[in-house]
Amino acid sequence: MNLQPILWIIAGAALAALGASWLTARRGRRAVVAAVASALLIGALIAILWVSLAEGPRQSGVGVNLIPFRGILDQLSNVNTGLGLLNIMGNVVMYLPIGLLVPLAVRRRWITGLAAGAAMSVTIETLQLLTGRGAMDIDDVILNVTGAALGAAIAAGAQRIPPLLRRPERVAA
Repeated sequence: MNLQPILWIIAGAALAALGASWLTARRGRRAVVAAVASALLIGALIAILWVSLAEGPRQSGVGVNLIPFRGILDQLSNVNTGLGLLNIMGNVVMYLPIGLLVPLAVRRRWITGLAAGAAMSVTIETLQLLTGRGAMDIDDVILNVTGAALGAAIAAGAQRIPPLLRRPERVAA
């Protein structure tokens, strides 16, 4: 197992912790959330790029699947269903941080996380086709966007929590 993507995420988390301690004293809690989310987002982006484009040998043939759900059904009907499920879940989970962290890092609505996940997935699938570092598969885009949507839903929920935690204003008597 290649640990390099995990090490990048850990390094990003360490940088986020250092930045968070500095920002807490300077700018408050919202700045800390944005800084931590930004650092973790950089780590997640590096890991996704590494897994999608840097690992594995180049493929000599060009693989393209533009028929939705064909690859997913093939994976599930494979003799090794567990491996197929792992690939499917991996594509979903890999993009969950994008949908979650983009809205928190840039302080925008959840839709920015979903849009960023979709744009990144289409870009990577195109790069895989152009570089021979994988097959262009519409099912990967569907699964990646599903992961980004789950992350964006979590971000939308997280963005609603702070107003609920505020103390009620005191009324002068």
